[in-house]
Amino acid sequence: ARVDAPQGKRCVRLELLPASSCVLKSPNLEQQIIARAHFDDGSVRDVTQLTKFTSSNESLASIHGDGLLIG
Repeated sequence: ARVDAPQGKRCVRLELLPASSCVLKSPNLEQQIIARAHFDDGSVRDVTQLTKFTSSNESLASIHGDGLLIG
């Protein structure tokens, strides 16, 4: 991952894709989650590899460090 300048752009919004609240539907029990940062200058950057993913209920679904959700 590249390093941003100390006085760089400011992140104003973090977007997770897919945006649906119901992601896993049988028979597709895996879903890649993408994290995108929206900056104050209007630019958008994929920050999936910089994001720390966790599951609030490991018995329902787990998520790998790269954003792969498994139900």
